[in-house]
Amino acid sequence: FAYCVDGGILGERFTFPLLLQSLSRLSSEMDSSMNAVIDFLLHVKHRDDWKINYFLEKEKSITLTALAKDPDNFTRFSFNDVIMRHLLSEGFVENELKKRPPGAGADYADLLAQLLTNETVGLGLRTMVCRHILDMVGSQSHEEEEDKFEKAVRQLVPALVKVMSGSNHILMSYATASLVNLSCGRKNMKQLLVCHEVLSLCV
Repeated sequence: FAYCVDGGILGERFTFPLLLQSLSRLSSEMDSSMNAVIDFLLHVKHRDDWKINYFLEKEKSITLTALAKDPDNFTRFSFNDVIMRHLLSEGFVENELKKRPPGAGADYADLLAQLLTNETVGLGLRTMVCRHILDMVGSQSHEEEEDKFEKAVRQLVPALVKVMSGSNHILMSYATASLVNLSCGRKNMKQLLVCHEVLSLCV
């Protein structure tokens, strides 16, 4: 069904990104209905769902908000990688997390870090997360946003270093580029990289 919504029937005339971009023009009554549609397309389910007897117990659907509540959920649940990529690239996930009260769960940087380091997440999605981090670097143009950005960077650096020390050359190159851009012109970020022993990875 996700394939049909994402250009499978009408091509570029109706895609999932176009659907996400139109959400701001919908009424508040339609908002909850569209969130239910998005959760359905994301198709979050237990990774070991073969152990669940659906004849004896009713499996509750898992929403995006519930999935993002705890970063460890990404090791326990699977989801549609393509839909998640669209949700991230269109800013939907970030906006949904901003609506939650403080302390209601993992923040956006934690979520990105978990996606990046989780081996069960597809390569395409993890590569997209690295590119997304690079875009985040380029979008910081106001000084008042620098404090929030630095906090997010401190959460992302350990994940990027872990990817950089991995074996996938595509992810390693993206992680290296992200770290270079994150530390450019930021002395405290360079000190943070030294603390994470990045120099030994570069030798």
